[in-house]
Amino acid sequence: MQDQAKETRESLPDILYIMGPGRSGTTILDILLANNPGIAGCGELNYIFREGFLLNNPCSCGAPCNQCALWGKVREKVGLPEGELLEIFRLFLSIEWHAGFFKLISGLIPRAKLRRYAAINHKLLVAIKSVTRATAMVDSSKLPGRALALAEFFPGKTRIICITRDPAGIMRSFQKTGLEQDPKPPLATCLYYITVLLSCRLVAWRVGSKMIEIRYEELMNDPVACLARLEKWSGLDFSRAKTILANNGDLLPGHIVRGNRLRRKNRIRFKKGIREVALTSIYQKMLVYLMQAARLLLGFKGRP
Repeated sequence: MQDQAKETRESLPDILYIMGPGRSGTTILDILLANNPGIAGCGELNYIFREGFLLNNPCSCGAPCNQCALWGKVREKVGLPEGELLEIFRLFLSIEWHAGFFKLISGLIPRAKLRRYAAINHKLLVAIKSVTRATAMVDSSKLPGRALALAEFFPGKTRIICITRDPAGIMRSFQKTGLEQDPKPPLATCLYYITVLLSCRLVAWRVGSKMIEIRYEELMNDPVACLARLEKWSGLDFSRAKTILANNGDLLPGHIVRGNRLRRKNRIRFKKGIREVALTSIYQKMLVYLMQAARLLLGFKGRP
C-alpha cells in the first residue's frame, strides 16, 4: 500500500494554486510563474471541462482547446466521454464555489461525491504532467474551495499562494465593463470580497505553512522581489522570470483557456506600478471602509 501511495504521489506534479478575489492579479502571477523551466501554467483549471473540453474555446496559443498542442493531448489522456463533461463541471462547482466551500470545510459533502471529485482531479493532473513533462504546474482558479480540496486530497503536493488586493482597487475594477468577469454592483463587490477573504483565512488555518500571502500591490510594484520571496518559500526556481523582468523582456502566455484578457496577447510586457483612480461615490467609499476593516480583522495586511 505504501509503494502504491508513493507511486501515486510521484505521478502528480507539484501544484502551485493561486487563491484570492477576482481582479487581484491571479492571471499575471500565473504567467510569471509559468515562464520558468519545469513549470506549466494552466490558468483557471476548474473551468477546463466546460470552457475547454466541452465548448472548445480558444487557448491563449490561438488554437481551439481540443486542437491545442497541450490541451488536445490532455483531453485524450483524461478520456472522459463528452456527455459527462458538463456534469463534471457542475460537480466541481458544487464543491468549490462559495456555498460548497462552507459545506466542504464543515464535512457536509457526501464521501462518494468527494471521491469522484478527487479521482477526476487526479486523472487530470496526471495527464497534465505526462503531456507537459513539467514537475510543477500552476492552477489560478482563485476559489478557496478548490484550494482546500486540492490541499486535502493531495497533501505534500499542493502549495497555495493567497493574493489579495486593496479594497479600493477591487471596487474600482469590478465597476469596469467589457471584461471576462462580469461587473458587480458595489454592495455585491463588498460582500464578495469579505466572503472570499474569510474563506481564505479558513484555508490558511487548515493548511498552515503550505500557504503564503502576497499583495497585488507588492507584485505590481516590485515583481522581482515578490518572486524571490515566493521562490524561497516554495523551493522552486523562478530565476528565468526574474531575468525577463529585470531586462524588461517579454513573457509568454503559455496555454491558458480561461483567465483575463492578458492571455490573448502573444507576448506580454510587464508594466510595473499601479494606476490609481479615485472613488467619487460616497456609497462606494463607505463600502470600501467596511472591506478594509474586514481585511484587517481577518489578519490580512493593509496597503504596503
